[in-house]
Amino acid sequence: MEAKDLPPLEGDAGPGGARPRGMGLAPAPARRRSWAWFLLPVFVDVIGGALAYWALRLDSPRMARDCLYVGITLTAVKAVTMAVTILALGGVAGAFPWGAEGTITIDDPAMLEACLEGAVGLDGAAGSIDRDGAMACLRAHALGAPSQE
Repeated sequence: MEAKDLPPLEGDAGPGGARPRGMGLAPAPARRRSWAWFLLPVFVDVIGGALAYWALRLDSPRMARDCLYVGITLTAVKAVTMAVTILALGGVAGAFPWGAEGTITIDDPAMLEACLEGAVGLDGAAGSIDRDGAMACLRAHALGAPSQE
């Protein structure tokens, strides 16, 4: 098939006429994308922003870039919030009687035995121990308060 046998292109001026820029091919119309794409970076942070960017980059480059920015920004905000929370709790942990490691030091074996006897079920099996009750008793004794038995 030769060039003279091709049908005229859309927007072609015809024989002897000048062709419009781009050889007669009109740019593809931009697709309207939903604002729901912003939910992806909101819920999945930077990974969601990257996924939205990848999905939107050809059809809506500005929205793709904005989704990526939202994901990066929310990830940074959550990281700073988490760091501040951990630092705040780390500073308070020394005030607990069981220390920063989260362990309770028990110097009185009789108190430990009393707490465990109160927590063991009627059949005396290890599977029937009331762990919450035993821990409450131990904490109460460690704090110096009487147990609530």
